[in-house]
Amino acid sequence: MGDIIQVGGSKGTVLEIGVRTTKINDGSGNILVLRNSNISNVVNMTKETSFAAVEVSIEYGESLERVENILSKELPNIKKRLPAIIDGPFYKGVTMLADNSVNIKIVAECAKKDRLPLTNDLNREMKLLFDK
Repeated sequence: MGDIIQVGGSKGTVLEIGVRTTKINDGSGNILVLRNSNISNVVNMTKETSFAAVEVSIEYGESLERVENILSKELPNIKKRLPAIIDGPFYKGVTMLADNSVNIKIVAECAKKDRLPLTNDLNREMKLLFDK
């Protein structure tokens, strides 16, 4: 129990495994009850780590080298503030030259269950960092 699984089109955290049914929470507050006889092709997503990734848009007028310098100094501090990070966060470079911005990517290794909350936390940290 507690594993994150995907069964067919359903994904969630295992709450209970009974004699006839298995209950999973889909993360939206819904409890899915699956007949054990109908369960096949289960993917257990808990055993592997995942990556939270965020993209940050930077104005063309901003120095990319300055931003990279700030990131190299501040990313280790972000890891200290976010305990869900297993490794990282890492600056992965420029992902796009968009019409009005240069987009960069930051990733951090985490448990699968922490990916979405950590993505939100990383977005917050990037906003606060670039507000400085």
